[in-house]
Amino acid sequence: MLRIRNFLFGVATFVFFASAIFGIATAGMQDNADEMRKWTAANQKFSISAKLLAVDDGKVKLETKDGKILNVELAKLCDADKACVKKFLESEDNPFAEQASPKRHSSNQPRDSEVEADPFTNRSQPRGRRKRDRSGFGNSTRNAASDYKLPKAVRLKFGRRNIRLKSEDYAVEISPAAKLKFDRDTIESSPPPVQDRFKFHNRVGSWALSLNETFLATSVSNPFDKKAWVTIYNFSKGTSSDPIELPWERTELLAVSGDGKKILTTNHDPNLPSRSDLWSVDENKLEHIRGWKTKGFHDHDGIEFKCATMVDDERILSAGTQTALWNVNSNSDEYASTAKMAGRTPQLTLSPDRKSFAAVANGRIHILNILSGTVEGTLARPDDEPESASDWQEVAFSPDGIYFAARRGNDLTIWNLNNGNVTDQFAVLTSGGLTWIDSRYILLGGALHDIDLRAVVWKYSASSRNLVPLSDGRILFVDKAGVSLIELPHADLADRIEQFEDDELLVLQEGDTVGLDLTGLKNVNADAKKQIRQTWTDKLEDAGAKVRSGNDFDRVVRFKVSVDKETNTEVRDFMSPFPMGGPFAKSGDKVKYQEKTASIELVVDGKTLWRTSRRFAPSPIVMHMRDGETPQQHVSRVTKVDTSFFTSRFIPEGLCSLPPELVGESRITLRGVE
Repeated sequence: MLRIRNFLFGVATFVFFASAIFGIATAGMQDNADEMRKWTAANQKFSISAKLLAVDDGKVKLETKDGKILNVELAKLCDADKACVKKFLESEDNPFAEQASPKRHSSNQPRDSEVEADPFTNRSQPRGRRKRDRSGFGNSTRNAASDYKLPKAVRLKFGRRNIRLKSEDYAVEISPAAKLKFDRDTIESSPPPVQDRFKFHNRVGSWALSLNETFLATSVSNPFDKKAWVTIYNFSKGTSSDPIELPWERTELLAVSGDGKKILTTNHDPNLPSRSDLWSVDENKLEHIRGWKTKGFHDHDGIEFKCATMVDDERILSAGTQTALWNVNSNSDEYASTAKMAGRTPQLTLSPDRKSFAAVANGRIHILNILSGTVEGTLARPDDEPESASDWQEVAFSPDGIYFAARRGNDLTIWNLNNGNVTDQFAVLTSGGLTWIDSRYILLGGALHDIDLRAVVWKYSASSRNLVPLSDGRILFVDKAGVSLIELPHADLADRIEQFEDDELLVLQEGDTVGLDLTGLKNVNADAKKQIRQTWTDKLEDAGAKVRSGNDFDRVVRFKVSVDKETNTEVRDFMSPFPMGGPFAKSGDKVKYQEKTASIELVVDGKTLWRTSRRFAPSPIVMHMRDGETPQQHVSRVTKVDTSFFTSRFIPEGLCSLPPELVGESRITLRGVE
């Protein structure tokens, strides 16, 4: 019996060592990360067959045969597996090189050292959501109709790759845009078939421009008729399709394909499940291809699609809280990062050659390659630190691919993409869509800025929602009745402003004498006025200006509170179309108040060069009342002017202003600039 036990023990020992040796040998033959291999724990007790995807922060990401994603600590793997990981990290085509043990920078170490702190890790996402399954697109094919019910959406998986940023590898070379030839400067479209009494309420909801800038899709919706239509414009032929009905769910356009045969839509209605859908356009009908769940107002799971573009028939580039390149056929992402688009820009910021795009992470602007997701360059102000810099609101490439502009608050910064250096920085007072017209002019919120003068030289009355910037500096004006091609500036401005120097146009500069006029603050007490005067005196003198009394000054800063007539209103029910109530308000309660507007103006020779204001009045929608507060107490509180408004504001540094008589004004319509 003892001999049998010894024999069995010897066989087991031989099998164990043989399997261990064979496992090490076969592991060497399975070092190809693109193939399935056997992974074994360091204690030799557990093993699994999986494919190596990535190595990040000391963890190995594996994918099993059934598509399950595992994150295993490298230290818990056997020596053969560690050798395989090392070989994977040392391969030339590995985008995750040197990522297994990222360097930790001390607080006193320069931030532009060899490798920056990776801004594209998923640490900003809640840990509980990283492991959720996001597999697969949904498949469905059914023609759209007025009673169409969207198929159930399924989730995409994401996060297979994280981008590594190296600051010393700055190099961005962008080719200038090719100017597309239009057969007609204005293309009219057929009106949607709505009831006559509702036609007035048609409005442009959203638009999407194809990556090759040949097709434009626009949506026209009518909230009273509860219908929406999409029209597709072909600029190479100068034609437009008939209105194609979309399922009514306040659907917004995200992208249109380069052949105009596919569109991508999303739904941001907080009362409906959020989803995005891919449609094919066939003989003026929509056929549903795929759909998936996206983040919504009440549901924070899923993928956030704020804007997107179709790179080709298989891939979609999207941006929201993260950017990702999705492969439609493989039902997964080709790369993903937590870099996001700037501010509330409704469209992706694409380079003129349509090969790169701009995204923001940790307060810095990163230019990424669309197809690979690799970082081509990073833009930052010299005085900025990544963790302290606020977000950029609007960004844009110049048509020649040499310069890049971005706005943050009142500051507009311009970089040279050849070397990443800041070439100019000045103050602006407008916002809402940044478009680079040419090397001299930038359109920002309907105001045309002359970069040489750093001042507004023309104003155009047109909503940025209706302006579609092209890569060559031209603009498409989108209306419910068609599309018009606009070229700016429409007049020769150089002759009108060539006699001015930018320093002469500065609103406030060192050596100016300034007076403070507080006579407009009639209902402000003496202590508050004294505080306002002292605060502004300190600010102006710190800027190099001299505060004077009497009439011996060049400029005057006026503080004013204007009061409107007394308003009487009735608290309506919270669920009414235009409510004015809250958790403690009752329908029928009557309130009265006087709306007030506080303003600060810088005036020269009776002309206002700069102005800022704030309205003190209750919200026209909902009263945000405090606990135990009555509606009348609420309106009395919110209409009281807060003097901190006057002490917190200041004239932006470097702000230039052209004489008012030289600043032109025009309207942009389908007929052009009027």
